[in-house]
Amino acid sequence: MEETRKLLEQDKDRVLGRLSSAENQEQAAAVLDEEMGRLLVKAEESASSPKGARSLRRMLLAVRYALPMIDTAGEVRIYERRDFGSGKETGRNTTLLAAGAICLLAGIVILLLTAGPVMRLLSILGVALAAAGFVLAVLSGKPKGRSGKKKDPDRQIRVMPDAKGLYHKFSMTLASVDAMALEEENEEAAREEEMEDDNGPLGAEELRFFGELLELIYAEGAEGTSGEALASVRYYLHLRGVDLTDYDGTNEVLFDMMPSAVSGTLRPALVSDGKVLARGLAAP
Repeated sequence: MEETRKLLEQDKDRVLGRLSSAENQEQAAAVLDEEMGRLLVKAEESASSPKGARSLRRMLLAVRYALPMIDTAGEVRIYERRDFGSGKETGRNTTLLAAGAICLLAGIVILLLTAGPVMRLLSILGVALAAAGFVLAVLSGKPKGRSGKKKDPDRQIRVMPDAKGLYHKFSMTLASVDAMALEEENEEAAREEEMEDDNGPLGAEELRFFGELLELIYAEGAEGTSGEALASVRYYLHLRGVDLTDYDGTNEVLFDMMPSAVSGTLRPALVSDGKVLARGLAAP
């Protein structure tokens, strides 16, 4: 079985590139989901047995279903937009400035023309005009602005997925899957080896084959070619250390019993060194 983590490494640059382009968690999870689909196909093709392929598929599907819950938090970006109310734009009041200049100029001219007490009233008027002109000039210097109220800034917070962190987590998860798959594969191999030891000189497949063959031979009867076939099978199995035992009415422990129109052995039991390798089938 080819490890799924190694299969991922073969596609590392493409996966990292697509994860870096993802703008949110959903897009990042979609990238990993697509990659998981590719890994499922590749892993099943490289499995050592159909049973191993099914087991590996179950584990990979469990990872795939959990992808939307993976933590993708990375860089936090804050976007801010400032805006103002809809009031009219204001600036330096040129009208006030012009009026102030005229008043100030008129006041200075009047002051210059009033030389005696007779003209004191005009002097007072000139001073008033000059002062009014100064005040208007100051008022006209108000800086630009908007008459509307300033609004609160519009902020948008975006959490960008951490591409390298996501890839590392995904890779470590696949490494765990590979470890579990290898452990299960080793356990299965150990079980099969133990079963072969229990079966003695014949493996499980051989026992199944000879059981079906002997059942067909016994169904045909012991005459003609069936008798010759039975003799050949009996001789071959004897060379392998296996003996055929027929039902004699006292050895029911070696057989599975079933009703039949004719009593007797339907399939002989396979025995080796006093140990039953495969139970026979008989009718009482």
